[in-house]
Amino acid sequence: MYRYQPPKSSIWGHSLKNMQPAHQIALFGKFLERAVAEYTFFGGDLMVWDISLRKEIQRFENLLGAASKNNYSFHSLTQQQFDMCLNEIVRDDTLIPRLMLMQSFAISKWSVNRQAVATESQINLYYGVKPCISTFLQFDTVEQFHFVKKVLEDLRFCTLNEKYLKVIKRRTKTNAA
Repeated sequence: MYRYQPPKSSIWGHSLKNMQPAHQIALFGKFLERAVAEYTFFGGDLMVWDISLRKEIQRFENLLGAASKNNYSFHSLTQQQFDMCLNEIVRDDTLIPRLMLMQSFAISKWSVNRQAVATESQINLYYGVKPCISTFLQFDTVEQFHFVKKVLEDLRFCTLNEKYLKVIKRRTKTNAA
């Protein structure tokens, strides 16, 4: 078993430079179509960077029907709430430099050459002020890694570096006890 694990200095993941949210959405959709057989949205967060922007914070409070935490953030967004926030920043790109919107996906099955392969992977997408993609990926084989790497590169989404692919030991029943 292998884990793709970039160094802690790269905790935010692969920079997407100044990629617009609509383009991120399109690329991620294509990635899901080509490389993922099963995934689940499991959370989102919204943070407004400048708490003096009370107008923007109130805008999202009204949109979500919920008060912000600490007057600048919204945590544990549902898929529906996240989609409303994402649609809002796609519709009004003046919001982009003022906030960070993050969504997390658990990937339970890769689709490698149209074959479903179990995995325990996660991808976080960050939209807004510093767009990036964080990858916490697991593979049974190096070939599976190369397949996913190629899909991401072909889409020009991000580049995985093989030097961060590490062998991990599988837990056996004797190890788990």
